[in-house]
Amino acid sequence: MMHIGKDYSWLGLVTGEVIIGFLIGFCAAVPFWAVDMAGFLLDTLRGGDNGYDIQFYNRS
Repeated sequence: MMHIGKDYSWLGLVTGEVIIGFLIGFCAAVPFWAVDMAGFLLDTLRGGDNGYDIQFYNRS
């Protein structure tokens, strides 16, 4: 009788592909995060978020 075992050799290959995919995705996203942070910094420096503090109506 022939024993048929389970072959999990593909698991290492899939794990490596997933890790490489995450690394490529992270490296591709870093420039977009940098631009987003620079825009947020410029908005903060010019006072773009001060509009939330001003109330245009009277609470009576």
